[in-house]
Amino acid sequence: MSRRFGVHLITSLFLIPLGTIALGDEPASPAVRSESNKQNTEKKLLEGIKAPAHFKVTLFAAPPDVRYPACLAAAPTGEVFVGIDENGSLDAKADRGRVVRCIDDDGDGKADRFNVFAKMDSPRGLIFDAGTLYVLHPPKLTAFHDDDGDGVAERSEVLVDGIGFDLKFRGADHTTNGIRLGIDGWIYVAVGDYGFIKAVGKDGTTLQLHGGGVARVRTDGTGLEQFSRGQRNIYDVAIDPLMNVFTRDNTNDGGGWDVRLSQVIQTGQYGYPSLFTRFSDEIVPPLADYGGGSPTGSLYIQEPGLPPGYGDALYTCEWGRSVVDRHPLEPQGAGFKAGKEPFVELPRPTDMDIDGRSHIYISSWREGGFVFDKPDVGYVVRVSPTDIATPQFPDLKAASDEQLVRHLAAPSDVLRLNAQREILRRGKPSFAPGLEALALADGPLPSRVAAIFTLEQLLGQKAQDGLVRLAKVDPLREFALRALADHKSGASEIPTEPFLNALTDHNPRVRLQAVIGLARLDHRDAAQTILPRIADEDPLVAHAAIHALVSLHAVDVCLKALDPATPRLIPGAVRVLQGLHESRTVDGLIQRLEKDRDEATQRACLKALCRLYHREADWDGRWWGTRPDTSGPYFTAAAWSETDRIGRTLTETLKKADTGLAGWLIIELFKNKVDLEGSTALAIKLAGNDPTLRTATVELLSGQQNLSDDTIRFLGAVAAADRETPALRTKALRGLVRHLDKPSALDAAVTGFATVTGLESRDSALNGVLQDFLREGRHTRNLKPILAFVDDADPARSALAYSVLLEIDRNPRSPAEAKAAVRKAIDGAWSKPKTAASLLRAIGDGRVGTYALQVRNRLKDPNQDVRDAATVAARHLDLDHTARRGGKPAPTIATLAFDQVVADLQKEKGDPSLGAELFQKQGCLACHTISADEPPKGPFLGGIGTRYSRAELTESILKPNAKIAQGFETQKFATIAGLQHEGFVVREAGDEVEIRNAAGEVTVLPKSDIEERGKAETSVMPTGLADTLTIADLASLLAYLESLKAK
Repeated sequence: MSRRFGVHLITSLFLIPLGTIALGDEPASPAVRSESNKQNTEKKLLEGIKAPAHFKVTLFAAPPDVRYPACLAAAPTGEVFVGIDENGSLDAKADRGRVVRCIDDDGDGKADRFNVFAKMDSPRGLIFDAGTLYVLHPPKLTAFHDDDGDGVAERSEVLVDGIGFDLKFRGADHTTNGIRLGIDGWIYVAVGDYGFIKAVGKDGTTLQLHGGGVARVRTDGTGLEQFSRGQRNIYDVAIDPLMNVFTRDNTNDGGGWDVRLSQVIQTGQYGYPSLFTRFSDEIVPPLADYGGGSPTGSLYIQEPGLPPGYGDALYTCEWGRSVVDRHPLEPQGAGFKAGKEPFVELPRPTDMDIDGRSHIYISSWREGGFVFDKPDVGYVVRVSPTDIATPQFPDLKAASDEQLVRHLAAPSDVLRLNAQREILRRGKPSFAPGLEALALADGPLPSRVAAIFTLEQLLGQKAQDGLVRLAKVDPLREFALRALADHKSGASEIPTEPFLNALTDHNPRVRLQAVIGLARLDHRDAAQTILPRIADEDPLVAHAAIHALVSLHAVDVCLKALDPATPRLIPGAVRVLQGLHESRTVDGLIQRLEKDRDEATQRACLKALCRLYHREADWDGRWWGTRPDTSGPYFTAAAWSETDRIGRTLTETLKKADTGLAGWLIIELFKNKVDLEGSTALAIKLAGNDPTLRTATVELLSGQQNLSDDTIRFLGAVAAADRETPALRTKALRGLVRHLDKPSALDAAVTGFATVTGLESRDSALNGVLQDFLREGRHTRNLKPILAFVDDADPARSALAYSVLLEIDRNPRSPAEAKAAVRKAIDGAWSKPKTAASLLRAIGDGRVGTYALQVRNRLKDPNQDVRDAATVAARHLDLDHTARRGGKPAPTIATLAFDQVVADLQKEKGDPSLGAELFQKQGCLACHTISADEPPKGPFLGGIGTRYSRAELTESILKPNAKIAQGFETQKFATIAGLQHEGFVVREAGDEVEIRNAAGEVTVLPKSDIEERGKAETSVMPTGLADTLTIADLASLLAYLESLKAK
């Protein structure tokens, strides 16, 4: 799911129970009562929090002092700064944000004093550094300075403006989020998939980031740059002492992008939204995929004051699952293998930090919603080790220069970072010898790395000679190279020899920094030496090398690499060339294609040309929404100066190609959305004998706006073929359903679906598209063909037609005229055995209980077909339901108060198998998916029980407008032709938007046809869906939802 704050919890845990007073006792004084109430509140808030042995949890801050905590930062000495945002994720009201400073005077783990340090809208990330608080509050990154040390900022300076969108655009969800300061002196920014159009640093540097990723800027607002791209909605960045960067990304609610834990490398492309589905070989794979969830804050901890196993690890907050996870990391090449273990379980964690005495602070959004709805929301807890004594954090301002250098050698990451900051504030070149000596000393690597980056920041370009010397020391090489390439200015003065030598280093981490550094310093003459690394055995090195050669415009080098004598280089060379939209790239590829008869070389050239046919369109600043098109390779494809020439070359090649090459080329064309004249007809011709091509052809044709008769016949044949995989049949059927207005498409769809309805056990994806077809709203506007199908000679097609009619009849939104015609047809069906049997099959298949009497009456019908159909229908309807419900009627949900329903459901376990039937019967499949293999509709329900409590799920079902999932508000569209459409967005591409209304009807609108677009603060999900259910029924439905797996 998307990262969002809050779901309303039904029972307020902030209510303070009234104690009883024994007769004859004196009433407690106000002070005693206040302390008693405080203790009761604390006890309530801490209930259910679980921490490992050897840790103690205390309530550090709570309402009214701290509420709606979106982020926090701990000073090394224990003061905690809490970013408060009462807008939550979706509200957009000004003056609801601030940072509160919390002080624990007596060290008992509970803050005693509070004051507002500074005010701003939408605080999302905080860093505290000796009187300066850096605050990411989109669209700004601001440094707030407390010059006199009174705990209140006297002045502020904007370091970056335009880094995200302000509240005039929408609430601060999916925008720029958490920030983290690395030992390299950069502030790393987690950027959600709003991205930013034009961020401007204090030095005038500008940057655009379309979508999510990591950006970074120096602490003085200079050097703003992109670090990574292609992430979805990361809320925070974690950085370890060796400058490994980690994020835990949010899911896109069933669209295939699940919660991803990633190691983030500089120049890395992570694939969202356009590459991860069809071009996964072009992205950095995640360390782990955790299915559904809502990650928020993250932190790498390296502190000596924590028990073994906890003091050197990555931690991430999982809002959706109400847990803070610990991730043991095992080095693996240039990257890691990651594990996951629960650390602290508490409601809706949003962020975490650690102070200089190993006290961990975690903020919680407990009881919060998407918007402000009550004052008492959230709290902050302190998690402290119980068996390890930690010394007071040293007074760094009072420390001598020698002591500060020694502090860099400390085992504490907090102490090292803060000692470094004090050294840099003093700015004395005399620190240099001690720093280089510390780096060369045979001590712990984190301390030596801290010395390297402190030296680089202290001396700037004057540190070059020392860094070159350090680059010759084996364990320091990667860090010295990174420090050498840190400043792009003066790149011509930086020697290339250390980088070139490092390209063949035995350590993949060194090779990684070598290719990144050479590209960063724009050493184009190094391209030939970098080239072998595109086939590096380490995937991170290969990925970085490819992007390095793209940035160095290495066209000629990569064209030469398309050589059958060096086959290992060809895939990487193609990756480079397809990223270089230059005329000379196209010239070279066409020349190689015409002259070189080697098939591998030809295919390499064609593959690159297919990608180069389009380019990514210039971004117009519009967000792609929570459900962007993920088919790629571009979100909005645009022609460029070489498109026509490439098209002519590909067309000629396709005409001359033999069957094998033609089939392969068609697949490449389809993947890259290159539609050449004659390619579709040839694909259909060749697909009959080529399963791979058949799959690719179905994927392409099923999404086209216009289908020829040949295309409809091809899709219909695939849809009805039992030998094809359910996934492929589903795609073919969806393609036909998009075009039901064409009689031939409707006929082909009916034939395909008729082969599905008779199956007792159906594939979930096939069943999903079947339910979509049955509930398709266009049937009510064009009933004539459906009514004709009821008399079809094929019993399966006839039964399918009746299934459509039954859905129209029980849909409260169906027009009265359509319902009248449907009921007439159903009433008439009982008069003939053939149609009666078909209707009974449809009744049983759809579990339409309103016809239970008619089913009973035909269990002894003289016609064998009718009796058999009635017997099956009776079994599906579970006609003996009175025994299931204890022999007496149970009250329905509509007759019960909401609070009573919630309370009763906590006692009733429910039957998941019955719930599965009800899920289908109640029409839930019209707007929800339960499998990651299904195309996205409304909110994805896989793993929903791990993210929401039963009370929260009950509220969503019974009060759908109370809390609307982000991205699923009702959207309204007015077209240029004067038509009105409304529904939620299922998919948004650069040129079209696909919506689904409450009836499950899908409409695809070209964006060029949309005149006006707006949003209604109501849910598409109608109220009253569960009114006729009993508590046992609803409990069973909830039990089924709770049983669904995340993937």
